[in-house]
Amino acid sequence: MMKDNGSQNIRMVLLSVIIVLAVVAAVTVFEPDERTDDDDTGVLSYYDKKCKSFSEENADLAKGQIVFIGDSITDLYVLDDHYSDLSLKCYNRGISGDTTFGVMNRLKVSLYDIDPSIVVLMIGTNDINGGHNVNLIMQRYAWIMDDIYANLPGVELYCMSIIPQNSQLEEYTSI
Repeated sequence: MMKDNGSQNIRMVLLSVIIVLAVVAAVTVFEPDERTDDDDTGVLSYYDKKCKSFSEENADLAKGQIVFIGDSITDLYVLDDHYSDLSLKCYNRGISGDTTFGVMNRLKVSLYDIDPSIVVLMIGTNDINGGHNVNLIMQRYAWIMDDIYANLPGVELYCMSIIPQNSQLEEYTSI
């Protein structure tokens, strides 16, 4: 059983997240990269609803905790199932269907307003799945990292690798 008495334990736990995230990715359905209302009635998109929810939650959250930020792989990951015994609280700031562009636009509400001490970033799968230019994805990823370091001095930033895409996955799942 893991003890909650140091950053070494926290680091070990955070590294184990890769395995669990890979399993979640295998069953995740990716949503389109949309940032507008769903229809003419003014109903907010899932992205907008999540950002609004994050904004409302921020006032009640403790500063200096751990934040996981990313797309559906993060959004669908139940942090309490794996990290409830840590001395720091873990906040899930994943949004299904999100891309590097989406994360760039929501860093304030997802991270800066709650001033975490540790950030776990996993984004880019939907960029690749959407056929976005790899150089652009890398530029956005670098911008995200630079912006996090500029706005959260001293933060520990863990960047998870993007899970490989299987272009034949739809063929296998439709059988």
